[in-house]
Amino acid sequence: VRAEAVKAAVSFDGIVAARAVFEAAVLPTDPELDTVLKYATGKLQLGSVISELIASGESLSGATRTYALRHADADELMELRPAEDVYDAVLSRTDASARALRTALAGLADMRQQSSAPLLLDLIEQRDGGSGDLSALQNLLAEVSAADLTPLKDRVETLATDAASAGVRQAAIAAWITVDGSPDDAYLAATRSKEALRDFLNAVPAVSDRHLRSGLFNTIRPLLTSLPSSLQNESAQAGIGQQGIQVDYFYPSPSDEAIETLADLTPQESGIVPEITMDVPQRKEDDKFALQFSGYIRIPKTGRYQFYTASDDGSRLYIGDRLVVNNDGLHGMVEKKRQTKLSAGMHPIVVTYFDNGGGDGLKVSWDGPGFEKSPIGPEFLSVAGGETVRDIAVRVLPQIPGHNADKVTELAALMKAGLSQAAVIDTLRQIPVDEWPQPAIRPMADNLIGYLSALPASYRTSPVASEAIELSKSLAPQLPPEDGQALLERLENLDVRVIAIGTVPARMIYDKEKLVVQAGKPVEFRFSNSDHMPHNFAIVQPGAMQEV
Repeated sequence: VRAEAVKAAVSFDGIVAARAVFEAAVLPTDPELDTVLKYATGKLQLGSVISELIASGESLSGATRTYALRHADADELMELRPAEDVYDAVLSRTDASARALRTALAGLADMRQQSSAPLLLDLIEQRDGGSGDLSALQNLLAEVSAADLTPLKDRVETLATDAASAGVRQAAIAAWITVDGSPDDAYLAATRSKEALRDFLNAVPAVSDRHLRSGLFNTIRPLLTSLPSSLQNESAQAGIGQQGIQVDYFYPSPSDEAIETLADLTPQESGIVPEITMDVPQRKEDDKFALQFSGYIRIPKTGRYQFYTASDDGSRLYIGDRLVVNNDGLHGMVEKKRQTKLSAGMHPIVVTYFDNGGGDGLKVSWDGPGFEKSPIGPEFLSVAGGETVRDIAVRVLPQIPGHNADKVTELAALMKAGLSQAAVIDTLRQIPVDEWPQPAIRPMADNLIGYLSALPASYRTSPVASEAIELSKSLAPQLPPEDGQALLERLENLDVRVIAIGTVPARMIYDKEKLVVQAGKPVEFRFSNSDHMPHNFAIVQPGAMQEV
């Protein structure tokens, strides 16, 4: 009934129609109503309606207020009269400005008559393990001073070791280091497992004190060669890996596509495919099937990434152990998206999809620092390549101020030993060459050439290989002229030329009683009568003239 009411509301304009949609949207929904609401939101431009209502200073109430708290921009919400629900909504926004977050936390603390730091921990503890994104609260935790955190140290340590969310654990580790003024206790706790060590390393960028972060180099340095004695060394190492992603095909489809549901089923077919798409050769049926794509995604740089799944029927996207996009349910083609913060490097990715019959479709996209929304290309996907603790330790080095000469020395040793080479190359590119110790330059150039020479030709156009080539080129001017030129010539011999092959535009000219086709010109048909259209065409060789 509410779906029909929303359809009717779209026939009208203004706030009355918008309020009808607000009333329907804040109550429980189903797939049909979700689809109708999405259409109505665009048709009635509800975002603009909310913005205008807030800007007018009009008091919002009922469903309109509830809808605004769920969907309005954080900075717009800050224009409303101060209230707990307003501040709580701002603190749940992933795109809220730092200023809005600080103001909301201070305002909420004042209303609840408590200090900001313990309130912040209250909010984190309450929301940890839920489906919400806690990145805003994690960023606020990084700003809390050591003096304010000291009375809360026990709670911080508990979050650092036991929080359900990896992001919360890492933010708490950074806070722990800040409280102690030293990484020693936090590092000792991290040596209990490889997963805890990964959290410790990923916490480094969140340590706001530059001096403390610089001191972390001596703590992390031993991890470049071996793990603590209490842990077994990792034999595997992340390299380029096989591009693409594994797909498992299930038939008939289950009632949902949750990763836990598919884990209990046996796939009918499995294989490796280049990209995440519904049209895979393993799929044998057009209806009532399910797919699971699993592998690793390479995150080029630390930052916020937004993932999208558009599907008919349901789909889900997981990064690591976290459900990032939940587009579950029986519905037509619907797109959902969600933003998350990721560190540079390799992350496990799983995409699940099921079709219950009728229409179908699956599209997976992303956007992030430096690029707009686009499909996830095969160069960012690999079947293997989960990063080791050493790989993460290498990648976190650019976040540590200073020590550049020592960093290069350690990384050169890893490159020579053939360890963590992809991570080493990425990190070395972030250290200015003029800060390298001179004795390390020539051996590094030789090792990079050896690395590229060992790669199959099909991998020499991959992002990692391209980075190795660019790094090698940057070293050439640091060598004696003859040696630098020799390095560039060796790189030239390793180059793989990529040739794009496509159709050749042609021009067809009616000449007396025949057609002449000239390659490289726009197609042009000129006939006074359609009956004169020729019915046989020959393939034209580029650059040649041919009669047809």
